[in-house]
Amino acid sequence: PMNYMAALQLARARMQALDPAESARLAGARYDGEHIHLTYIGREFSVDSKEGLVYLCGERFESPVDEILMLHYLAGASGLPVRGERLSFRQLPGGEIYAGPFFARTVQPMVRFFAARPEVLVRAALALGGRKEEMGHHSVALDALPRVPLTLVLWQGDDEVPAQGNILFDATAPTYLCTEDLVVLAAQTVYSLMGLARSMG
Repeated sequence: PMNYMAALQLARARMQALDPAESARLAGARYDGEHIHLTYIGREFSVDSKEGLVYLCGERFESPVDEILMLHYLAGASGLPVRGERLSFRQLPGGEIYAGPFFARTVQPMVRFFAARPEVLVRAALALGGRKEEMGHHSVALDALPRVPLTLVLWQGDDEVPAQGNILFDATAPTYLCTEDLVVLAAQTVYSLMGLARSMG
């Protein structure tokens, strides 16, 4: 869509104005003098610091949604270490306003897909470099970006209570991405896990 392309051009322009070495340092990424290398949902990408173009395995990677998230992250990274204090989406700035869309785009698809086979969520997350957590009936933490871990939690339902889920953010997440971007990041993470789970069979 057009609005994505406009947002992508803006994000590239912002990226070009930054000191790439400093951006990489604050973002927990690596700068080699030409490209910034960062891990995004389990895959290593590189960003051309002059053009703001994104590459995967040496090939141009064109997915406006993902490109915008990576560029926004690099442009806005605070450098704060992960605090380990988890917030629900509603606790993020403006979270109350976006809560409906957030749950519809992220938590509900996750619950629908994984509630019947939560062990697959764990396997998929581990395959993307995630780790098991001790929350709900099943939970995993995954670094969607180097300093933006997401915690995905499932509660299995029974005859009386439907299955439920939640996605939690580190307290420092708002210092890396705006709340709207965090919705998109959580959605992209869920869809990546679902895609990987399908391929696992």
